[in-house]
Amino acid sequence: MKLPSPRLSKKKHFPIFVLFGCEYYPWQMMSLFRAMRGKVADSDLIQTSLFGYNITLVRHRYNMTIGEIPLWDETYAPISVKNKIVLDIGAGMGESAAFYFGKGAKKVVAVEPNPQDYTLLKENASKNSWNLDPIQDVFKLEQLSIPHDLAKIDCEGGEVILLSYKNSLGPCVIESHSAEITRDLVAKFHFDSIVNPRGKELDVRLLINSK
Repeated sequence: MKLPSPRLSKKKHFPIFVLFGCEYYPWQMMSLFRAMRGKVADSDLIQTSLFGYNITLVRHRYNMTIGEIPLWDETYAPISVKNKIVLDIGAGMGESAAFYFGKGAKKVVAVEPNPQDYTLLKENASKNSWNLDPIQDVFKLEQLSIPHDLAKIDCEGGEVILLSYKNSLGPCVIESHSAEITRDLVAKFHFDSIVNPRGKELDVRLLINSK
């Protein structure tokens, strides 16, 4: 079965809505709103293969992930994660865990606060026999004390609490969601590189350390 494309034809005969960098027809919006409210119908779910694993995603998350895979290949693993532990903060439904296990990670500690996402995260981990420790919680600084070799932090503005962190971050990939947070984090931690992942969202940056 051919999976839906995250991008639409350039011939736009109907109104197009753009959310999270993905485009949607009007009749797709109800599924998206149900997902955002934590309510999922069977028709909203997609069974797909990502990075060699069969996982279930909500349709709008599938669209987002497919669109971001080239970016992940370039930025989400600034060090080799083979036989290493990844702290995945903002783990979603397991799409980034699949990415890291696909690259040979030994273990993923997955932090996700959203109940719907967390349920699918655990289901995807179970059916793929991942060595994954799920934590249903918002991002907290004490989570950085969990042993890990790489931290991926994407928590929709929650990264601001890093400004009160007293230690070095080590290898990490952090998605910063405002120009002010980016400026202050860069001044504090002096990242190796800064990437603009989405041309339209000028305030979003990936802050990357490889050591």
